[in-house]
Amino acid sequence: DETVFLLQSNTTTDGSTTFSGTGLGDHSATPHTLTATGNTNHATAGAKSGFWDSSFYFDGTGAEKLTITDDYTDFTFASDPYTIELWFYRDALSGNSNYSYLFETRPGSNGYYPAVYIDPNNSLVYYVNSGAQITSGNLSLDTWYHLAIVRNASDVTTMYVNGKAVGSTWTDNNAFV
Repeated sequence: DETVFLLQSNTTTDGSTTFSGTGLGDHSATPHTLTATGNTNHATAGAKSGFWDSSFYFDGTGAEKLTITDDYTDFTFASDPYTIELWFYRDALSGNSNYSYLFETRPGSNGYYPAVYIDPNNSLVYYVNSGAQITSGNLSLDTWYHLAIVRNASDVTTMYVNGKAVGSTWTDNNAFV
């Protein structure tokens, strides 16, 4: 079963803080509303993806993030196979103690909530239940990367960077909530 729960396009002007509407919103079958906090905006110059007219820009000076403000039950993966997929570009070490979160579903407590972040060593980390489960090698700054975290039907989770498996696999049959 192939289902897309968030497909965000970015076609807007530089500096815009609008993340919904014609050409801007979630284009999945069950659209979600994104709300920006901090200095989050669209960037049309420099580090844009090549797929859309702009990219999300987080300046790294505070708590910049995009939050799904409506029903997010689509992101409770249960014990099913799933894929978390995104593109990212990091131009400097930034974030809280140089940790930059790319994806997070934790409500503020530990549990079976997946998170993906870049650590101060510029490595990708897939984090679940109080621990790093898969870690990549060091990444370069000023480079676009494609990331996919895939759990298959055999409960084996693999991290792919630019289409290549990195780090060790992790086997679990936990129900993510």
